[in-house]
Amino acid sequence: MKITILISLLFLFGNSNFGFSQNIDSVFYYNEDGTKSWWYLQPDVLLFRCQNDSAYTGYLDTVVIEELNFDFDDLVNFNEILFNSNATLQDLLAIKDSIINSGQLSIFAPVLTQYPYDPNVQQLYYRTDDQILVTFHNPLIDSLVIDSLMSEYSLELVHRPSPNLNDDVSWTYIFKMVGKPDTIMNSMLLANMLYMYEQAYVKIAQPNIIGGEPMDCELVVETSLNPNSTHGTWHIDNSGGLIWNGMNGTADADADICECWQEGFTGEGIKIGIIDVGGFEYDHPDLSTLAPGYDCIMNNGTYFTTNTYSDYDGHGMSVAGVIGATPNNHDTGEKIAVGVAFDAEIHPYLVGTEISSAQIVIALQKAIEDEVDIINMSFVIEYSSNIVNELNNARLVGRPDGNGGFLGIIMVATTGNDPDNTNSYVSNFPANQLGVIGVGMTNPDDLMVATYLVNDWSGTFEYCSIGGDPSYGYDVVAPGTLIQTIDLQGNNGDNSGDYVIKTGTSVSSPIVASIAALILEKNPNLTSAQVTQVLRDGAEKVHALPSPTGVYDYNFFPSTPGYDPYMFYGRVSCINSLNEVVGLPEVDLDQLILSRVGEHLYELKMDKLTGNQNLKLYNTLGELVWETGTLDSTTTLISLENYSNGMYILNLYEKGTLSANSKLVR
Repeated sequence: MKITILISLLFLFGNSNFGFSQNIDSVFYYNEDGTKSWWYLQPDVLLFRCQNDSAYTGYLDTVVIEELNFDFDDLVNFNEILFNSNATLQDLLAIKDSIINSGQLSIFAPVLTQYPYDPNVQQLYYRTDDQILVTFHNPLIDSLVIDSLMSEYSLELVHRPSPNLNDDVSWTYIFKMVGKPDTIMNSMLLANMLYMYEQAYVKIAQPNIIGGEPMDCELVVETSLNPNSTHGTWHIDNSGGLIWNGMNGTADADADICECWQEGFTGEGIKIGIIDVGGFEYDHPDLSTLAPGYDCIMNNGTYFTTNTYSDYDGHGMSVAGVIGATPNNHDTGEKIAVGVAFDAEIHPYLVGTEISSAQIVIALQKAIEDEVDIINMSFVIEYSSNIVNELNNARLVGRPDGNGGFLGIIMVATTGNDPDNTNSYVSNFPANQLGVIGVGMTNPDDLMVATYLVNDWSGTFEYCSIGGDPSYGYDVVAPGTLIQTIDLQGNNGDNSGDYVIKTGTSVSSPIVASIAALILEKNPNLTSAQVTQVLRDGAEKVHALPSPTGVYDYNFFPSTPGYDPYMFYGRVSCINSLNEVVGLPEVDLDQLILSRVGEHLYELKMDKLTGNQNLKLYNTLGELVWETGTLDSTTTLISLENYSNGMYILNLYEKGTLSANSKLVR
């Protein structure tokens, strides 16, 4: 059976047409639900590992080779050949044969793109390596089963989920391909084999996809060289005065942060995880709230409490500065940034500049294990079912409530940047996922950037965030143009204490994450769904039609009132959302007392009825599968007979607010 299927797979992968002037064969791996994630192979890039992890020293035709890289970015010990425009299919095949015949080859790694090859267009491609991400059906899978699979498929365990993680749900493991050199087998092929042949054990098996984009936008040189000429804290308090380059903002076109500070909320007691690139500096003079970080780059896997870098990109520190730069310390030097939630505790999760699925999986698992309250993700990456699995886990078994239940981690991500709003190369994952708050950006005139230009706030052509219909699940927009924050010191660790002006959804996202921290400070018992709702409900419908400044239609989708395709539910307002929390009780979640009275039948008994209670049952994807009307009896039967095996969450609501819950297993 396996031999037959393997032959068919080799037909798909081994015989792909690498013609440079025509579309090449598409390839795929399986998503969790059995659908196929389709890709094209990038024909002008050849990626491979040599035996003994060495640099390739064999023959290369330099006439058609643009560049040979080794040991680069996050692809340690991999060789990459880039072909120039003179290369043909025959040239590529000849070099591939020479690598095989050199005796140096260990394994080839597919290079993937979402689009057919076009020699006139710069391709955005993603690399793979020799690692496979696997999630098992059984959260308590026996180590002997794992050992057997590793032996049968020549795998080595690279990452095992921590035993401290909740074992009611499944977590992703990471394996590496080992064994004798193979000119055909690669991580995509092997992932498909695991999914097809080991369905009794394997829930998800996918190659490690390497390549993501930190969501920054480049600014004009003048802004970067002279940050003091820019009112870079307009997102906190915009009076309508001078912002930059002789241009004034619009009064109150900010995120209403100052008003929340006046109420005494600054994020104290809240833990915010930042999954990001570049590095984190514990000796930066304007950031004092960094908790121990975790190095998620493969083969490192350690906590750090001193300056640690994947490179000298300041992206991670800029995001940290938006959240936690120290206030009221300008008199001790030119410290010119302030964080929105400056008293929150920041937990860094360092990933490499070439962000990979494996690193994000590890970061999410560690953040859940560290019991952070909020996770900020200022990047986009290609879709991965394994990442979705960890996002769902964060929502379902993240943020323990202290009573055996879970409130869910609040996850915030960028919708992505796009100068012309038509660039289909830009992913919107993970912002488009269930339980993730998707954030776009606005400028100092309260306009979704570049949709309707009043002032050109970048000096050339303003960058914008990506819109979407309600199916994307986006939530709010937030200030994201000309925001002042911190940078790596000297941008190379030389202790010069640099600052930077940033534009992009990379800064919009941590603004919203910070506002979520202020909301949780007021009521730490809110669920992730409740925080999302108060952010939506508090958002301001700025420039709504048919007002004199109206350009946005918040009734564009009759089935989703209040949602505009560009502004989503509106521009975030910290004070409005904080005021939304006033009417919510301080929820102390109790555990529901359930008894199993049949094979798949549970009985719930309650002490009393109030006339305002109802029950809802959710599966592990957060989907509502059953609910009651208003309860009129202290005893309720819950049957799981018609549902698939797995864990379910039963929630009790009092006047629409979660008051108790419990886990059920079929």
